[in-house]
Amino acid sequence: MNKNDIFEVLIKMAVKQARKITDDQEALELKMLYKQWEKQIGRELTVGEYVQHGDRLYRVLTTHIAQENWEPGVGTESMFVVIDKVHAGTIDDSIPWNANMECEEGKYYSEDGVIYLCIRTSGIALQCKIVDVLGNYFQLAEGEVEVPKEEPQPQEPEVEEPVEPQEPEVVEPEEPKVEEEEEEPTVAEEGSLETPIQYINGETSLVEGKYYIENDIIYLCNRSETVVYHNLSDLVGLYVTIV
Repeated sequence: MNKNDIFEVLIKMAVKQARKITDDQEALELKMLYKQWEKQIGRELTVGEYVQHGDRLYRVLTTHIAQENWEPGVGTESMFVVIDKVHAGTIDDSIPWNANMECEEGKYYSEDGVIYLCIRTSGIALQCKIVDVLGNYFQLAEGEVEVPKEEPQPQEPEVEEPVEPQEPEVVEPEEPKVEEEEEEPTVAEEGSLETPIQYINGETSLVEGKYYIENDIIYLCNRSETVVYHNLSDLVGLYVTIV
């Protein structure tokens, strides 16, 4: 057996051992031993399996057949979670923010080169950028400066040319028509069971006691929340119940 054969055997043994790892940090140290996601198209990926994509390592969250339009990253947070090294969550060792993460009050997170302080524990994974929930779950860390939005510059008013006055046209007054008053139909209050509010992920606020509809299913809100970046089906028991 030559050196190349020995090296190949050792690699196969290392890959076999890597597949038994269930700890994210151990898997991250052996990232190069896991298969590339691009080569798994058409193959079944099982829960707990690790795959590489780009320069990052991902763990499979739901068993599924790998498809080209289900690429690990933004939009597939329910299928993959990115694995990163453990950070202390201090201002000097902030946690890099990725979609589908929970945030913990008092810890620091970084996104696009800016550091933020979590002011409210989410309790659920947030599928959004930090800037989208700034003031609700995060605030800028001390020393960070928020870039003000540019306000539109006022434009000079257009000067209209004077219009020569015209003789008013004399119109004979018409006799007023007496119309019978029609009773307005009773409209059910929006948010009632009869007229539930159409729920849109990331846009619709939840108000306790109101009814919402999503994918033809009606839910009753039992906990108010400004904006939640989840489908209502993911919030059953926490924010809503199915009617």
